[in-house]
Amino acid sequence: MIRTLAVAVAAGLAAAPLHAAEGGPILSGEHANFSRLVVRIDPTTEWSLETTDGRVTLFIPGKEIAFDAARVFEKIPRTRIGAVTTAIGPEGTSVAVDLTCDCRV
Repeated sequence: MIRTLAVAVAAGLAAAPLHAAEGGPILSGEHANFSRLVVRIDPTTEWSLETTDGRVTLFIPGKEIAFDAARVFEKIPRTRIGAVTTAIGPEGTSVAVDLTCDCRV
């Protein structure tokens, strides 16, 4: 059975003002059929999502955004998502999500 994984990239939190700073903690939530990740970015920020075998990477070109993945697994088990890592490089910011299931993203 293929489990469903939804990696939700939010353009800000529903309760947060539109001018809120980008970055900060990566929020997580566990649901019956999917796991959810939420990152805070400005609604006008360009981003792309790349999926490869066992990994999904959110890429934000041309911006240095400090995301914190330290508390991701406080609210979700590692049944669908095994690791979340962030990086800032010369091309921009990335958030990599290692999958532990045969998930649809």
